[in-house]
Amino acid sequence: MYLTSGLLIAEPLPSFVVHGTLGSYIKDRCDVQEAQLDSALPPTDPEYGLEPAGSEGKLVTIGLDNQKSAEYVKSGRGQYMHLFDAVYDTIREHTVYPITEEHIAWQVELLEAVG
Repeated sequence: MYLTSGLLIAEPLPSFVVHGTLGSYIKDRCDVQEAQLDSALPPTDPEYGLEPAGSEGKLVTIGLDNQKSAEYVKSGRGQYMHLFDAVYDTIREHTVYPITEEHIAWQVELLEAVG
């Protein structure tokens, strides 16, 4: 398993490369919201959180007949506001925050395993 990151990378690599026994998934970028906010697109705009055409992830699978097939998978709409809504609900409404300590522990274990 490999994990890489950096702020000063001359040629960005795909954000996600996942290989399994029956195929691979490759995705260049997972979220357009930051770039949209930087370009002054408000979260209320109908295009906010939607990736432009051509940014789909590529899923390549090997069937039981050993035939390889590829398809492009469009991401769902990104929505940062759900995170802020969850923070508000947790503080003001005393609801359970959707990210648990167990989720954070899994992330730390992943980072330690590849570090």
